[in-house]
Amino acid sequence: MTGNQTITLNVETRATGKGAARGMRLEKRIPAVVYGPQLKENLNVSLAQLDAERFSTRSHENTIFTLDSEVKEAKGLKVLFKNVSRHPVSHTPTHIDLYAADMSAEIKVHVELKFEGKPKGAEEGGKLTVVKRDIEIEALPTAIPEAIVVDVTSLELNQSLHVSDIIIPSGVKVVTSPEDAIVTCATISEDAPAEDAAADAAPAEEKK
Repeated sequence: MTGNQTITLNVETRATGKGAARGMRLEKRIPAVVYGPQLKENLNVSLAQLDAERFSTRSHENTIFTLDSEVKEAKGLKVLFKNVSRHPVSHTPTHIDLYAADMSAEIKVHVELKFEGKPKGAEEGGKLTVVKRDIEIEALPTAIPEAIVVDVTSLELNQSLHVSDIIIPSGVKVVTSPEDAIVTCATISEDAPAEDAAADAAPAEEKK
């Protein structure tokens, strides 16, 4: 499944400076900047705090948004959430970079890896350990997948899967090194720290 769903996002023009920032906080709006090859210059805009919190999540990392705005230069632009600055305590968004993509040109993004299945090595006491949770790819905005599924059922004890082992969707190029390990199955001593991926890798027979 590709992440080419389009959601309408309303933005308004904004002034800059400390006074303007205080005003936006009172109105529960978050400052943002729109940039990219589709624009001659960056646009200073704001969006509703609720939209900022809702869409600045991992699940919307590669979602394409269509801007709705009274700002002529912004209306109709296709954008992706890029950099999101957050408050150090509350972790709520404080500023967002919106990338206005050229829909006919490939872009580089990071895509989440989702692990499925129970490795063969688990029968011999092996534990599944995730080494890499996402990879960098290059694709047209409309071809960016929401996530890439990795089947670990064939993984035996003391073996690893690498980027080169991933089945990549059509129209997607992998930027991450093919030699990079993404997941391993090995026996782990109680003293050794490890990231147990049991929660990330559901047994294949439970998938519907």
